[in-house]
Amino acid sequence: MFTRRRRRGKALRAAETIQAEAVRLQAQQQVDEDARRAAQERERFELEVLVPLRREAEEAEEQRTEARKGKKRSGRRERAQRWFDAAAHSWNALLDNHLAHLLVGFSVAVAWVGQYRWLHDGLNLWLVVAAMGATVLEVAFTVAQRIVREAAKFHDPAWIARGVMWSVTGLAAHNLAVHVNPLMGAFSILGPALWELHQWWQRRKARYARGELTPRPRFRWDERRYFRDEVALAQRLAVRYGIAEPRVALAWARAELAESETRDHAAELRAALERFSRVVTAAAAANRDLVSARPADSLVTVPQALVAAEVAPPQGKTTPPSVIRPEDAESQQPADEPKQSKPAEERPTNVRPLRRPAGGGKREQGRVWFLQQVAEGRDPEDISAAEVDRAIGASGYSKKFIADWRSAARQAEHVVGE
Repeated sequence: MFTRRRRRGKALRAAETIQAEAVRLQAQQQVDEDARRAAQERERFELEVLVPLRREAEEAEEQRTEARKGKKRSGRRERAQRWFDAAAHSWNALLDNHLAHLLVGFSVAVAWVGQYRWLHDGLNLWLVVAAMGATVLEVAFTVAQRIVREAAKFHDPAWIARGVMWSVTGLAAHNLAVHVNPLMGAFSILGPALWELHQWWQRRKARYARGELTPRPRFRWDERRYFRDEVALAQRLAVRYGIAEPRVALAWARAELAESETRDHAAELRAALERFSRVVTAAAAANRDLVSARPADSLVTVPQALVAAEVAPPQGKTTPPSVIRPEDAESQQPADEPKQSKPAEERPTNVRPLRRPAGGGKREQGRVWFLQQVAEGRDPEDISAAEVDRAIGASGYSKKFIADWRSAARQAEHVVGE
Protein backbone atom coordinates (compact mmCIF):
# COMPACT_ATOMS: atom_id res chain seq x y z
CA MET A 1 0.00 0.00 0.00
CA PHE A 2 2.82 2.28 0.82
CA THR A 3 4.33 1.48 -2.51
CA ARG A 4 1.12 2.35 -4.28
CA ARG A 5 1.02 5.70 -2.58
CA ARG A 6 4.54 6.40 -3.56
CA ARG A 7 3.77 5.59 -7.18
CA ARG A 8 0.72 7.80 -7.13
CA GLY A 9 2.76 10.66 -5.69
CA LYS A 10 5.38 10.29 -8.34
CA ALA A 11 2.69 10.28 -11.01
CA LEU A 12 1.13 13.43 -9.60
CA ARG A 13 4.47 15.15 -9.36
CA ALA A 14 5.28 14.12 -12.95
CA ALA A 15 1.92 15.44 -14.13
CA GLU A 16 2.49 18.72 -12.30
CA THR A 17 5.94 18.95 -13.81
CA ILE A 18 4.62 18.34 -17.31
CA GLN A 19 1.83 20.89 -16.76
CA ALA A 20 4.30 23.46 -15.47
CA GLU A 21 6.59 22.83 -18.43
CA ALA A 22 3.63 23.27 -20.81
CA VAL A 23 2.70 26.51 -19.08
CA ARG A 24 6.30 27.67 -19.32
CA LEU A 25 6.52 26.78 -23.01
CA GLN A 26 3.23 28.55 -23.67
CA ALA A 27 4.50 31.64 -21.88
CA GLN A 28 7.75 31.49 -23.80
CA GLN A 29 5.84 31.25 -27.07
CA GLN A 30 3.76 34.25 -26.06
CA VAL A 31 6.90 36.19 -25.24
CA ASP A 32 8.47 35.22 -28.55
CA GLU A 33 5.31 36.25 -30.43
CA ASP A 34 5.20 39.57 -28.64
CA ALA A 35 8.85 40.14 -29.47
CA ARG A 36 8.25 39.26 -33.12
CA ARG A 37 5.28 41.62 -33.27
CA ALA A 38 7.30 44.33 -31.62
CA ALA A 39 10.08 43.83 -34.15
CA GLN A 40 7.62 44.01 -37.04
CA GLU A 41 6.06 47.14 -35.57
CA ARG A 42 9.48 48.68 -35.19
CA GLU A 43 10.39 47.85 -38.78
CA ARG A 44 7.11 49.28 -40.04
CA PHE A 45 7.66 52.42 -37.99
CA GLU A 46 11.15 52.77 -39.42
CA LEU A 47 9.91 52.30 -43.00
CA GLU A 48 6.95 54.64 -42.68
CA VAL A 49 8.30 57.30 -40.35
CA LEU A 50 12.00 57.17 -39.71
CA VAL A 51 13.17 56.51 -43.30
CA PRO A 52 11.23 59.51 -44.79
CA LEU A 53 12.47 61.65 -41.94
CA ARG A 54 16.05 60.58 -42.58
CA ARG A 55 15.58 61.19 -46.32
CA GLU A 56 14.15 64.65 -45.70
CA ALA A 57 16.99 65.40 -43.34
CA GLU A 58 19.53 64.24 -45.95
CA GLU A 59 17.86 66.32 -48.66
CA ALA A 60 17.80 69.35 -46.40
CA GLU A 61 21.47 68.84 -45.63
CA GLU A 62 22.25 68.50 -49.33
CA GLN A 63 20.30 71.68 -50.07
CA ARG A 64 22.17 73.53 -47.35
CA THR A 65 25.46 72.20 -48.68
CA GLU A 66 24.53 73.18 -52.24
CA ALA A 67 23.43 76.61 -51.05
CA ARG A 68 26.76 77.11 -49.29
CA LYS A 69 28.61 75.97 -52.41
CA GLY A 70 26.44 78.19 -54.64
CA LYS A 71 27.05 81.13 -52.36
CA LYS A 72 30.77 80.49 -52.54
CA ARG A 73 30.60 80.16 -56.32
CA SER A 74 28.55 83.34 -56.68
CA GLY A 75 30.98 85.12 -54.40
CA ARG A 76 33.90 83.96 -56.51
CA ARG A 77 32.00 84.90 -59.66
CA GLU A 78 31.20 88.36 -58.32
CA ARG A 79 34.80 88.88 -57.28
CA ALA A 80 35.97 87.76 -60.72
CA GLN A 81 33.42 90.04 -62.39
CA ARG A 82 34.53 92.97 -60.24
CA TRP A 83 38.13 92.23 -61.08
CA PHE A 84 37.30 91.96 -64.78
CA ASP A 85 35.30 95.21 -64.71
CA ALA A 86 38.14 96.95 -62.90
CA ALA A 87 40.63 95.58 -65.44
CA ALA A 88 38.39 96.62 -68.34
CA HIS A 89 37.94 100.07 -66.82
CA SER A 90 41.67 100.40 -66.34
CA TRP A 91 42.29 99.25 -69.90
CA ASN A 92 39.71 101.66 -71.26
CA ALA A 93 41.24 104.44 -69.20
CA LEU A 94 44.62 103.44 -70.58
CA LEU A 95 43.23 103.51 -74.11
CA ASP A 96 41.51 106.84 -73.55
CA ASN A 97 44.36 108.61 -71.79
CA HIS A 98 47.68 106.92 -72.36
CA LEU A 99 47.80 104.40 -75.18
CA ALA A 100 46.99 106.92 -77.91
CA HIS A 101 49.56 109.28 -76.38
CA LEU A 102 52.12 106.47 -76.41
CA LEU A 103 51.46 105.99 -80.11
CA VAL A 104 51.83 109.71 -80.70
CA GLY A 105 55.00 109.78 -78.60
CA PHE A 106 56.48 106.91 -80.59
CA SER A 107 55.61 108.71 -83.82
CA VAL A 108 57.19 111.93 -82.51
CA ALA A 109 60.40 110.10 -81.63
CA VAL A 110 60.58 108.44 -85.03
CA ALA A 111 59.70 111.70 -86.81
CA TRP A 112 62.39 113.59 -84.85
CA VAL A 113 65.00 111.30 -86.37
CA GLY A 114 63.75 112.10 -89.86
CA GLN A 115 63.69 115.84 -89.20
CA TYR A 116 67.19 115.73 -87.75
CA ARG A 117 68.61 113.75 -90.69
CA TRP A 118 66.99 116.19 -93.11
CA LEU A 119 68.37 119.27 -91.35
CA HIS A 120 71.82 117.78 -90.68
CA ASP A 121 72.42 115.68 -93.78
CA GLY A 122 70.16 117.41 -96.27
CA LEU A 123 70.72 121.05 -95.34
CA ASN A 124 74.22 120.57 -93.81
CA LEU A 125 73.35 122.40 -90.58
CA TRP A 126 75.34 122.08 -87.42
CA LEU A 127 74.49 119.20 -85.15
CA VAL A 128 73.07 121.38 -82.39
CA VAL A 129 71.07 123.53 -84.81
CA ALA A 130 69.71 120.46 -86.56
CA ALA A 131 68.69 118.92 -83.22
CA MET A 132 67.02 122.17 -82.10
CA GLY A 133 65.20 122.50 -85.44
CA ALA A 134 63.91 118.94 -85.29
CA THR A 135 62.79 119.51 -81.70
CA VAL A 136 60.96 122.69 -82.65
CA LEU A 137 59.12 120.92 -85.46
CA GLU A 138 58.03 118.07 -83.23
CA VAL A 139 56.99 120.45 -80.44
CA ALA A 140 54.86 122.28 -83.01
CA PHE A 141 53.30 118.92 -83.91
CA THR A 142 52.59 118.17 -80.22
CA VAL A 143 51.06 121.60 -79.59
CA ALA A 144 48.81 121.31 -82.66
CA GLN A 145 47.76 117.82 -81.56
CA ARG A 146 46.86 119.09 -78.09
CA ILE A 147 44.83 121.96 -79.57
CA VAL A 148 42.90 119.51 -81.73
CA ARG A 149 42.21 117.29 -78.71
CA GLU A 150 40.99 120.20 -76.57
CA ALA A 151 38.85 121.59 -79.40
CA ALA A 152 37.11 118.23 -79.74
CA LYS A 153 35.54 118.78 -76.29
CA PHE A 154 33.65 121.78 -77.73
CA HIS A 155 32.78 120.04 -81.05
CA ASP A 156 35.26 122.24 -82.92
CA PRO A 157 37.17 120.53 -85.76
CA ALA A 158 40.15 122.96 -85.42
CA TRP A 159 41.10 122.66 -89.06
CA ILE A 160 44.11 125.02 -88.81
CA ALA A 161 45.73 123.10 -85.97
CA ARG A 162 44.90 119.83 -87.68
CA GLY A 163 46.52 121.10 -90.89
CA VAL A 164 49.69 122.08 -89.00
CA MET A 165 49.82 118.66 -87.34
CA TRP A 166 49.50 116.76 -90.58
CA SER A 167 51.90 119.06 -92.41
CA VAL A 168 54.63 118.30 -89.88
CA THR A 169 53.71 114.60 -90.08
CA GLY A 170 53.97 114.59 -93.86
CA LEU A 171 57.30 116.41 -93.78
CA ALA A 172 58.68 113.91 -91.26
CA ALA A 173 57.44 110.95 -93.29
CA HIS A 174 59.08 112.35 -96.44
CA ASN A 175 62.37 112.99 -94.65
CA LEU A 176 62.38 109.49 -93.15
CA ALA A 177 61.60 107.89 -96.51
CA VAL A 178 64.40 109.84 -98.22
CA HIS A 179 67.15 109.89 -95.58
CA VAL A 180 66.44 106.81 -93.46
CA ASN A 181 64.00 104.16 -94.65
CA PRO A 182 60.52 104.22 -96.28
CA LEU A 183 59.24 101.84 -93.60
CA MET A 184 60.16 104.37 -90.92
CA GLY A 185 58.19 106.99 -92.83
CA ALA A 186 55.15 104.73 -92.73
CA PHE A 187 55.64 104.22 -88.99
CA SER A 188 55.71 107.99 -88.44
CA ILE A 189 52.27 108.30 -90.12
CA LEU A 190 50.77 105.33 -88.23
CA GLY A 191 50.69 107.06 -84.85
CA PRO A 192 48.78 110.23 -85.89
CA ALA A 193 46.39 108.14 -88.03
CA LEU A 194 45.51 105.90 -85.07
CA TRP A 195 45.15 108.94 -82.84
CA GLU A 196 42.71 110.49 -85.33
CA LEU A 197 40.76 107.21 -85.36
CA HIS A 198 40.70 107.23 -81.56
CA GLN A 199 39.44 110.81 -81.47
CA TRP A 200 36.76 110.00 -84.05
CA TRP A 201 35.49 107.12 -81.95
CA GLN A 202 35.46 109.26 -78.81
CA ARG A 203 33.31 111.85 -80.56
CA ARG A 204 30.98 109.16 -81.89
CA LYS A 205 30.69 107.52 -78.47
CA ALA A 206 29.76 110.88 -76.95
CA ARG A 207 27.05 111.32 -79.58
CA TYR A 208 25.72 107.84 -78.78
CA ALA A 209 25.62 108.80 -75.09
CA ARG A 210 23.72 112.02 -75.86
CA GLY A 211 21.20 110.14 -78.02
CA GLU A 212 22.15 111.91 -81.24
CA LEU A 213 23.03 108.56 -82.86
CA THR A 214 21.20 105.26 -82.67
CA PRO A 215 22.60 101.81 -83.48
CA ARG A 216 21.77 100.85 -87.05
CA PRO A 217 20.17 97.45 -87.70
CA ARG A 218 22.38 94.77 -89.20
CA PHE A 219 20.79 92.63 -91.92
CA ARG A 220 21.90 89.19 -93.00
CA TRP A 221 23.67 88.72 -96.32
CA ASP A 222 20.81 86.66 -97.78
CA GLU A 223 18.34 89.42 -96.93
CA ARG A 224 20.58 91.96 -98.65
CA ARG A 225 20.86 89.68 -101.70
CA TYR A 226 17.25 88.57 -102.22
CA PHE A 227 15.35 91.58 -100.78
CA ARG A 228 17.41 94.56 -101.93
CA ASP A 229 14.49 97.01 -102.17
CA GLU A 230 13.06 96.07 -98.77
CA VAL A 231 16.47 96.21 -97.06
CA ALA A 232 17.32 99.57 -98.67
CA LEU A 233 13.98 101.04 -97.56
CA ALA A 234 14.42 99.50 -94.09
CA GLN A 235 17.84 101.15 -93.77
CA ARG A 236 16.39 104.54 -94.72
CA LEU A 237 13.54 104.14 -92.24
CA ALA A 238 15.96 103.03 -89.52
CA VAL A 239 18.10 106.14 -90.05
CA ARG A 240 15.06 108.42 -90.19
CA TYR A 241 13.20 107.07 -87.15
CA GLY A 242 16.06 105.60 -85.11
CA ILE A 243 15.08 101.93 -85.39
CA ALA A 244 17.72 99.54 -84.01
CA GLU A 245 15.92 96.19 -84.47
CA PRO A 246 16.25 94.77 -88.01
CA ARG A 247 12.96 92.83 -87.84
CA VAL A 248 11.02 96.00 -86.94
CA ALA A 249 12.70 97.95 -89.74
CA LEU A 250 11.85 95.22 -92.28
CA ALA A 251 8.23 95.12 -91.09
CA TRP A 252 7.96 98.89 -91.55
CA ALA A 253 9.55 98.63 -95.01
CA ARG A 254 7.14 95.88 -96.12
CA ALA A 255 4.15 97.90 -94.90
CA GLU A 256 5.45 100.99 -96.72
CA LEU A 257 5.96 99.04 -99.97
CA ALA A 258 2.48 97.51 -99.74
CA GLU A 259 0.94 100.95 -99.23
CA SER A 260 2.95 102.34 -102.15
CA GLU A 261 1.76 99.51 -104.42
CA THR A 262 -1.83 100.22 -103.38
CA ARG A 263 -1.40 103.92 -104.19
CA ASP A 264 0.18 103.12 -107.56
CA HIS A 265 -2.65 100.72 -108.44
CA ALA A 266 -5.25 103.32 -107.48
CA ALA A 267 -3.45 105.93 -109.60
CA GLU A 268 -3.42 103.55 -112.57
CA LEU A 269 -7.15 102.93 -112.16
CA ARG A 270 -7.84 106.66 -112.00
CA ALA A 271 -5.74 107.26 -115.12
CA ALA A 272 -7.59 104.48 -116.98
CA LEU A 273 -10.95 105.92 -115.96
CA GLU A 274 -9.91 109.40 -117.04
CA ARG A 275 -8.71 108.05 -120.40
CA PHE A 276 -11.95 106.14 -120.90
CA SER A 277 -13.95 109.25 -120.00
CA ARG A 278 -12.00 111.34 -122.52
CA VAL A 279 -12.57 108.78 -125.28
CA VAL A 280 -16.29 108.56 -124.49
CA THR A 281 -16.65 112.34 -124.46
CA ALA A 282 -14.78 112.70 -127.75
CA ALA A 283 -16.87 110.01 -129.43
CA ALA A 284 -20.12 111.52 -128.16
CA ALA A 285 -19.08 114.98 -129.38
CA ALA A 286 -18.19 113.58 -132.80
CA ASN A 287 -21.52 111.76 -132.99
CA ARG A 288 -23.44 114.93 -132.07
CA ASP A 289 -21.58 116.90 -134.76
CA LEU A 290 -22.41 114.19 -137.30
CA VAL A 291 -26.10 114.14 -136.39
CA SER A 292 -26.48 117.92 -136.37
CA ALA A 293 -25.08 118.14 -139.93
CA ARG A 294 -27.65 115.75 -141.52
CA PRO A 295 -31.10 116.41 -143.07
CA ALA A 296 -34.23 115.27 -141.31
CA ASP A 297 -35.39 112.49 -143.73
CA SER A 298 -34.73 108.72 -143.53
CA LEU A 299 -34.39 108.75 -139.72
CA VAL A 300 -33.55 105.90 -137.42
CA THR A 301 -33.35 106.19 -133.62
CA VAL A 302 -30.23 105.89 -131.52
CA PRO A 303 -30.57 105.49 -127.74
CA GLN A 304 -29.01 108.52 -126.14
CA ALA A 305 -27.71 106.48 -123.22
CA LEU A 306 -25.71 104.33 -125.67
CA VAL A 307 -24.22 107.42 -127.30
CA ALA A 308 -23.09 108.68 -123.86
CA ALA A 309 -21.59 105.21 -123.13
CA GLU A 310 -23.59 104.91 -119.90
CA VAL A 311 -25.46 101.74 -120.92
CA ALA A 312 -23.77 98.64 -122.38
CA PRO A 313 -24.55 97.88 -126.05
CA PRO A 314 -26.86 94.97 -126.89
CA GLN A 315 -25.25 91.54 -126.79
CA GLY A 316 -24.99 89.22 -129.78
CA LYS A 317 -24.07 89.74 -133.43
CA THR A 318 -26.93 92.09 -134.32
CA THR A 319 -26.23 95.38 -136.02
CA PRO A 320 -25.89 98.33 -133.58
CA PRO A 321 -28.98 100.59 -133.44
CA SER A 322 -27.00 103.57 -134.68
CA VAL A 323 -26.33 101.94 -138.06
CA ILE A 324 -29.67 100.15 -138.69
CA ARG A 325 -30.87 100.95 -142.14
CA PRO A 326 -34.55 101.83 -142.70
CA GLU A 327 -35.09 98.75 -144.88
CA ASP A 328 -33.54 96.48 -142.19
CA ALA A 329 -35.36 97.97 -139.20
CA GLU A 330 -38.42 95.80 -139.75
CA SER A 331 -36.41 92.60 -140.31
CA GLN A 332 -35.08 92.65 -136.73
CA GLN A 333 -38.53 92.68 -135.10
CA PRO A 334 -39.92 89.38 -133.77
CA ALA A 335 -41.84 87.31 -136.30
CA ASP A 336 -44.92 86.79 -134.10
CA GLU A 337 -45.51 90.52 -133.53
CA PRO A 338 -47.44 92.44 -136.15
CA LYS A 339 -45.60 95.17 -137.97
CA GLN A 340 -46.74 98.53 -136.73
CA SER A 341 -45.52 101.97 -137.57
CA LYS A 342 -45.17 104.21 -134.56
CA PRO A 343 -46.58 107.72 -135.03
CA ALA A 344 -44.11 110.60 -134.91
CA GLU A 345 -45.79 112.08 -131.83
CA GLU A 346 -45.23 108.87 -129.83
CA ARG A 347 -41.47 108.83 -130.44
CA PRO A 348 -39.52 108.41 -127.13
CA THR A 349 -37.89 111.49 -125.72
CA ASN A 350 -34.62 109.73 -124.85
CA VAL A 351 -33.65 108.93 -128.49
CA ARG A 352 -31.93 111.03 -131.08
CA PRO A 353 -32.75 110.96 -134.83
CA LEU A 354 -29.97 109.84 -137.14
CA ARG A 355 -30.33 110.11 -140.92
CA ARG A 356 -28.72 107.73 -143.34
CA PRO A 357 -26.70 109.88 -145.78
CA ALA A 358 -27.92 109.99 -149.32
CA GLY A 359 -24.40 109.65 -150.72
CA GLY A 360 -21.60 107.56 -149.24
CA GLY A 361 -23.92 105.84 -146.72
CA LYS A 362 -21.71 102.82 -146.11
CA ARG A 363 -18.76 104.99 -145.25
CA GLU A 364 -20.74 107.13 -142.80
CA GLN A 365 -22.32 104.07 -141.20
CA GLY A 366 -18.91 102.49 -140.78
CA ARG A 367 -17.48 105.68 -139.28
CA VAL A 368 -20.36 106.03 -136.80
CA TRP A 369 -20.11 102.37 -135.76
CA PHE A 370 -16.32 102.69 -135.36
CA LEU A 371 -16.65 105.79 -133.14
CA GLN A 372 -19.31 104.12 -131.01
CA GLN A 373 -17.03 101.14 -130.44
CA VAL A 374 -14.27 103.51 -129.36
CA ALA A 375 -16.73 105.29 -127.06
CA GLU A 376 -17.56 101.93 -125.47
CA GLY A 377 -13.91 101.57 -124.41
CA ARG A 378 -12.35 99.56 -127.23
CA ASP A 379 -8.89 100.36 -128.55
CA PRO A 380 -9.04 101.78 -132.11
CA GLU A 381 -6.17 99.50 -133.14
CA ASP A 382 -8.17 96.42 -132.10
CA ILE A 383 -11.12 97.18 -134.41
CA SER A 384 -10.54 95.52 -137.78
CA ALA A 385 -11.96 96.49 -141.20
CA ALA A 386 -13.65 93.08 -141.53
CA GLU A 387 -15.52 93.69 -138.28
CA VAL A 388 -16.75 97.04 -139.57
CA ASP A 389 -17.82 95.40 -142.85
CA ARG A 390 -19.86 92.80 -140.99
CA ALA A 391 -21.53 95.55 -138.94
CA ILE A 392 -22.61 97.63 -141.99
CA GLY A 393 -23.33 94.71 -144.31
CA ALA A 394 -20.47 95.31 -146.74
CA SER A 395 -17.54 93.30 -148.02
CA GLY A 396 -14.00 94.69 -148.31
CA TYR A 397 -15.27 98.26 -148.10
CA SER A 398 -13.95 99.58 -144.77
CA LYS A 399 -10.27 98.78 -145.25
CA LYS A 400 -9.93 101.95 -147.36
CA PHE A 401 -11.10 104.18 -144.51
CA ILE A 402 -10.06 102.33 -141.32
CA ALA A 403 -6.75 104.23 -141.05
CA ASP A 404 -8.53 107.61 -141.27
CA TRP A 405 -11.06 106.56 -138.62
CA ARG A 406 -8.29 105.44 -136.23
CA SER A 407 -6.44 108.72 -136.74
CA ALA A 408 -9.64 110.69 -136.06
CA ALA A 409 -10.29 108.71 -132.87
CA ARG A 410 -6.75 109.31 -131.54
CA GLN A 411 -6.94 113.00 -132.45
CA ALA A 412 -10.28 113.36 -130.64
CA GLU A 413 -8.82 111.68 -127.56
CA HIS A 414 -5.83 114.03 -127.65
CA VAL A 415 -8.03 117.13 -128.00
CA VAL A 416 -10.25 116.07 -125.08
CA GLY A 417 -7.19 115.34 -122.94
CA GLU A 418 -5.87 118.89 -123.53
